[in-house]
Amino acid sequence: MAFCQIGVSCEPKVIGVNNGIYQCEIDKKQFGNEKYYTDFVLSFSREESINDCLNRAKKPLLANLLKKAKITDFMGYAPNLRGIPFAVSKNALRILQKFNLGEFNTIELKFSNSEVGSYYLIWFPFIEADMINFKQSILYYRSRLTQPKEYHLVGNYEEYLALFEKYRFNTFFKKISLNASKENCDFVQMRVGGNFISKRLLEALIDNGMTGLTVKTQIELDYK
Repeated sequence: MAFCQIGVSCEPKVIGVNNGIYQCEIDKKQFGNEKYYTDFVLSFSREESINDCLNRAKKPLLANLLKKAKITDFMGYAPNLRGIPFAVSKNALRILQKFNLGEFNTIELKFSNSEVGSYYLIWFPFIEADMINFKQSILYYRSRLTQPKEYHLVGNYEEYLALFEKYRFNTFFKKISLNASKENCDFVQMRVGGNFISKRLLEALIDNGMTGLTVKTQIELDYK
């Protein structure tokens, strides 16, 4: 099944700011003091129930738009909460919910310094490395867009890490084979590969004029 690796746009013309990362920041003031704010952010990196983390969130969670930030349907935010790749508009969430997302949860986000309506942080569970059938997966390395792809087969996670250590962020998946019950899901978040959506979901987002999303590469995703 064809999937596309996605991310939020970092182009200043699209997002309005020059940091290349995000358009809004979670408002520290709502937590009362720095410790509560830090505990909330770090809780997403600890090995604890995601429900505990989500329950700890203010309802709604408050954020501030950066100066000159443009409003897009998919937005980068800070600080990053593990498992939550972006903030989405109500319209984007409505489209996403028409597809098979598998397990997910949301946190409503409101902007303290803007009349823009609610956005939503969407949490997705990670596909862990032990769920990937590396022997049936294909990776490639390419240092520049003008250079040909150099394909690699790896036997296990350790060999993948060695390849990634050698080529770093120029290492990409062409095919991912999963030993996981994610078949027919339209959104897959992988700890070692990134965020992927089905081509049918991508086409729906494009057809409905959703903004702020960027497509990095296309892959084949299959199941053992």
